[in-house]
Amino acid sequence: MESVKVSVCMVTYNHERYIAQAVESALAQQTTFPFEVVVGEDCSTDGTRPILQDLARRYPDRVRLQLPERNQGMMRNFLQVLSNCRGKYVALLDGDDYWTSPRKLELQVAALESHPEWAMCFHPARCVCEDEITEPTVLPENWQRPEATLVDLLERNFMATGSVMFRNCLFSEFPAWFTDLKIGDWPLHILNAAHGKIGFLPEAMSVYRIHAGGIWSGQKGGSRLAAELQMLSAIDHHFAGKYAEAIHQNRLKTLNWLTGEAQHARDNWQRLVASQAEVARLAEENRALHKLQETWYRSLTHRITRETLRPLRQLRSHWRRLWDEPDRQPAAAAPPISKAA
Repeated sequence: MESVKVSVCMVTYNHERYIAQAVESALAQQTTFPFEVVVGEDCSTDGTRPILQDLARRYPDRVRLQLPERNQGMMRNFLQVLSNCRGKYVALLDGDDYWTSPRKLELQVAALESHPEWAMCFHPARCVCEDEITEPTVLPENWQRPEATLVDLLERNFMATGSVMFRNCLFSEFPAWFTDLKIGDWPLHILNAAHGKIGFLPEAMSVYRIHAGGIWSGQKGGSRLAAELQMLSAIDHHFAGKYAEAIHQNRLKTLNWLTGEAQHARDNWQRLVASQAEVARLAEENRALHKLQETWYRSLTHRITRETLRPLRQLRSHWRRLWDEPDRQPAAAAPPISKAA
């Protein structure tokens, strides 16, 4: 039997709504080589596991499940699945994303085999927001370069997880700090990029979902920023300061962004304070008007005016009733119409 050339590495947790589409998009790949789909289901609390078990029964030659007895957490689940990938190449796909081109694996394998200097390759991915308000975009936007490097990755993670394929086992083992991180794909890409360039294929062949339940997209901004800074510090120590300048530039950009966000928040706060002051002023004017109205109702002038105008109002009401009431007198009978003799 021919050995597996590509392993599709997939981790999932509480992806009941998406997991079937994800796995089926992998099974729909049209290749000239054998591939496998290795899925780590981390004890979901919804119906994710039964869906996967049904798929594994239907496709026993393609789908291999990793089903731990208790929840391991994202990083340990990912490392467990990756260690069981037997292919020469590994393609990543999260349980809530999916592939849109049946030729994705074939094209990426051909690209890596024709570029031995590439450690990995990627392509654009469409971003779809589940709130149906934000317009779908492409990640990365306006990317024109045929190749990228580790230094580019230290600036930002420009690759959607489901767009990446890399050579398996580029390094012997993961560093101990890897399991302590809150991000899995970005530091993996950096570790792989230390062994070669990153190739780019221009065709968009996957969808990256952005939703509240996403492992990364569902996190709040503060948590994501803390996770990124933790990862950069670990990477800096791992490479013994070799990329310290690039990491420093990343931190400076983050600091500038935070400063801008703080200024924006301060401006919003000042506008809010001004709005509250305006609301308080209008409320005070409203109270003054109510007080003036009460004073008028209690005044002698109001009483004299009211009593003076009362007969006129009564007369007006009387004439209005006469005008509105229908005539109650019977109508005069019309003379009979004579008939011709």
